[in-house]
Amino acid sequence: MDSYQLQEEPIAIDSLVQNYKMAINLIKKNNGSVQEGNDIYQEALISFWIKASDPQFTLTCKISSFIYTICLLIKDIPIC
Repeated sequence: MDSYQLQEEPIAIDSLVQNYKMAINLIKKNNGSVQEGNDIYQEALISFWIKASDPQFTLTCKISSFIYTICLLIKDIPIC
């Protein structure tokens, strides 16, 4: 691993933790449990990974916005 990757790793982990907290709060506010939030967050990360692996995919929003929207869709919460 080069020094760039090592320097970026804590930022990536912090981002994952923040997105996790956001997802759990979203699910709990919509009558879900922490366990359901864990499952939905995991599904959202897998969806993000699959999309991000596609060379033609272009992310046009923040990762947190993308994950939040995926969580809404999985939980079937109406989007404004």
